[in-house]
Amino acid sequence: MLVLATAVPMAAAPAAEAPVAVAGTRITLTPPPGFEPATKFVGLNAKQLGASFNVSEALPGAYPNIVKSITQPGPLKQRGLAMVETETLPGFPYEHVLTKATRQQEGVTIDVWLLAFRHAEIAGTVVASLARIPKPPATAEAMRAALTSVRVAAAPPGSLTAQLPFAVDAPARFTYRKALAGRQLMLKESPPAPEGAVGDVVATVTQVSRDPVKPPERESFARQQLFGLTAIQVDGADDPVPVTIGGVPGLEMMGQGRTAAGQPRRVYQVVLFAPRATYAIVVLALPNRFEQAQADIRALAHSFKAKP
Repeated sequence: MLVLATAVPMAAAPAAEAPVAVAGTRITLTPPPGFEPATKFVGLNAKQLGASFNVSEALPGAYPNIVKSITQPGPLKQRGLAMVETETLPGFPYEHVLTKATRQQEGVTIDVWLLAFRHAEIAGTVVASLARIPKPPATAEAMRAALTSVRVAAAPPGSLTAQLPFAVDAPARFTYRKALAGRQLMLKESPPAPEGAVGDVVATVTQVSRDPVKPPERESFARQQLFGLTAIQVDGADDPVPVTIGGVPGLEMMGQGRTAAGQPRRVYQVVLFAPRATYAIVVLALPNRFEQAQADIRALAHSFKAKP
């Protein structure tokens, strides 16, 4: 294990020559030199220990809830982050907010910048982390400059669904289907607002980790996934129930919460612990809509298959 210590000043690193496309997403950014595609999450890792960019995509309508999750001390504290300040980036082309925070890991302070932005077709989040160590792989200025460089590339031709690491047989009610970040499938009953209907049942199927989770840690992991949702604030949940889907063991949970506007939502979650990765199926719906769609919701979850 590497020992981390307090940071010392270093010269600003020169910028990379060209933007880097984050695999499986439409997001590009220009990182400092020495970064490469991450293997355990969607984003970029520094070759040297101590810095990363974690990238995620969602539908545009998720933006208000994402902003709430990164600009309020309570939700940040649940993620182990202490809020420092919130600001905007001069000249950034999309509606956005940038939060500066810190967290502690093995006695080391890590600076974290959380950028949330809304493009016409996606809501994006880029989380930059930099450890305060004697010889960090980048400076704070270089990490911030990389966030300023974030852009959304044009949509590629064809569907990204075939590139997902899993497959589901979605019931007919889910007419809108969109692959995001190379590891998530979004399903709705109609297109996103303003074209679609308000109050749709919304489901996501996501590869949440490329590492296996040990059996003693699975219940804690499932609870963290549920209470860490950014689309709603989860107020409570039933005890997890063991399930097996497609030969993969998992935990099923039911809960309830509220949107950023205070509207009630039922939440259904199944976390599946495959040998090489961990997956989560999450469905959100108004309480009455959830009851109406419950058979389809469970059919969706039980159709899951991890690809070899």
